[in-house]
Amino acid sequence: LSILRRVGRQAEGAGLRAYVVGGCVRDLILKRKVLDLDVVIEGDAIVVARKFSSDRAGTLTVYPQFGTATVLLPDGRAVDFASARRESYLHPGALPVVVKGNIKEDLFRRDFTINAMAVAINPKHFGSLLDYYGGFDDLKSQRIRVLHGQSFVDDPTRILRAVRFEERFRFRMEPATLRLLRESLKRKAPATVKPQRYFEEFKKNLKEDRAPENLRRLSRLKALDFLEPSFKLEQRHRRLLREAPQTLLWADKHLIDWPSQNAWLVCLMIIFDGIAPARVARVLEKFAVANTDRKKIIGSLSCGNILVKLALSRREAFKAMRPLSVEEILFLRAKTLNVSARMRIQEHLLEWRHLKLQINGDDLKRLGIPSGKNYKIILDEVLYALVEGCCSSKSDQLARARDLCQQHQ
Repeated sequence: LSILRRVGRQAEGAGLRAYVVGGCVRDLILKRKVLDLDVVIEGDAIVVARKFSSDRAGTLTVYPQFGTATVLLPDGRAVDFASARRESYLHPGALPVVVKGNIKEDLFRRDFTINAMAVAINPKHFGSLLDYYGGFDDLKSQRIRVLHGQSFVDDPTRILRAVRFEERFRFRMEPATLRLLRESLKRKAPATVKPQRYFEEFKKNLKEDRAPENLRRLSRLKALDFLEPSFKLEQRHRRLLREAPQTLLWADKHLIDWPSQNAWLVCLMIIFDGIAPARVARVLEKFAVANTDRKKIIGSLSCGNILVKLALSRREAFKAMRPLSVEEILFLRAKTLNVSARMRIQEHLLEWRHLKLQINGDDLKRLGIPSGKNYKIILDEVLYALVEGCCSSKSDQLARARDLCQQHQ
């Protein structure tokens, strides 16, 4: 509130009208936590952003070609400023052509009515809700509704956003919106968007807390065809998606060093499970998925062969999981229902992968062990012994290394 009051006063001083808009208005009404603020100015937003940044010792980033600016505050919060604008689309799926407009026109360009509300923040009208398109009633009725009949045609990424908001808020698309979405899918509207842009929007669905529900809903709508023609979730995928939330919740709770935003990779591994690596590689190449992520996803396709090794010794289980990424191992955890296998997986993630030897090649050299390829073999064997609960001290590790050296001579 203090931020918004200050911005409102500064806009008033410049003879401009200011509004907080979009998702933060929706979340305020729903009593959800608001992280970032989006401010629209009828006039030059950069003028207000500069003044606000100066007063609050913020870091200002200006995008003059778009009439927008972002102020990053010292406490890490961000306030985005934009000049009110209206937009048009030269052809379906194109990025919009933007010109200056008023607040009503600015709200009309939004994706759904629940995101097309604004609150005035100038002092005289502070807190007044602007709701030209019925967003407040739709929020209360838990409806997702587009603002006009060309919405999904103009920007097909709204197909993914509609499902994302449905699952996040437990809302449902109202009948006319659902019909428009289905029609846009039949006309292959997603194909009008650059593949990378569409995939980046899809990743946002996979990063949601209810990502499995997102995927199931998209599959029922036949909205996963953009991956490849006639793509659909099989029974094995649906089972894995039922297991995924519990696995990802476990990871969030126990794996301090694992970024939870990588959960999207695990979900993607699930929907590609059982599909030929060459097909998956083509899909990932089409969407320009980063090489590091691509390797993990392709690697997960053969992870099923590792499950049998988890029933063997701790040494064999560790050797099987050692080359895998955390995401691949979490995929394995969702894939297996075997309790002992899950225990081994959890041991690896919580303990084994963090184990470090207290000896290195220099220690082996001091023992008189000739340098060469045997160093890796010996150090690996000592590490396997550490996994099995032996050789916890440096002296024990040196003794084991000496014994191994004699065996290799």
